[in-house]
Amino acid sequence: MEFYELLKPFGIPSYLAAVAVLLYLVFKKIRPISLLSSNIFEKKLFSKDQLFSLFILRYFGETVMWMFINLVIIYIFGAPDWTGNPSQSQFVASIASLIGSVIFVVILIVNEGKEKYPRFLDLNWVRGIAFCLFLCCVLIFYFSFNGTLIHDIGSEISIGALIFILILVFIFYLPIPIIMRSSLKFVYDRKEQNIYIYANELREIDNPINGNDEINQQKWYILHAVNKELILLGNHPKEKLCTVTKIIKLEDLCNIKMSIEEVDQDSTNDNSTNDSTLNNN
Repeated sequence: MEFYELLKPFGIPSYLAAVAVLLYLVFKKIRPISLLSSNIFEKKLFSKDQLFSLFILRYFGETVMWMFINLVIIYIFGAPDWTGNPSQSQFVASIASLIGSVIFVVILIVNEGKEKYPRFLDLNWVRGIAFCLFLCCVLIFYFSFNGTLIHDIGSEISIGALIFILILVFIFYLPIPIIMRSSLKFVYDRKEQNIYIYANELREIDNPINGNDEINQQKWYILHAVNKELILLGNHPKEKLCTVTKIIKLEDLCNIKMSIEEVDQDSTNDNSTNDSTLNNN
């Protein structure tokens, strides 16, 4: 309380000071810049807590990005007139939501590839048109919300109310990253990088059978750090799909040759991979 009392002579509101202190603690604890700028090898050495923090940072960042894009469009071109009429705004939002939902269901079916679908959906120009139409539906749906909000709040608003509205808008935009990731996958294949070690590189640690190529060429994927000293390896890049795992010391990786493997995102096999090798000397 004494800290906030010291800020009163400077005209700094207490809630702004609280937000500043909170951001400082978050940056000090999570170190978002280090997380976001990390390369593939550094990410594989993250603990589960760090991986979760990285996921949250990216997810919130994508949410803010889409929120910013939508608000900037409204700021530049102005809120459509129909957003000032609640009945028209709800009608337009309902139509956009209905069309967008149908397209999104089609996108999910095609992405899964488990159900039969018309072959023309494999054409790039058809997918491009479908994606653009879906994106327009999403923007129109959010235009109706943001435009109505702008018409309702008027020109005079306090800072506290503005912060509350921005938080509300942010929450409303939270589904966007999940929706857009699925729709972007419909347009182009995203690659996922994994780091693996051949069993023969772990010979001094595991002492595999000499001359047994099948064992020596087995891939051990780096999953994540258990703590600051131990690393979890598995026979599959996704921990949930591993049938065998092992734990080794971080120092054992220092002189081991590791390879980077690129596979299609959500792929569960090793076909059509692009490998490159790195030495960690």
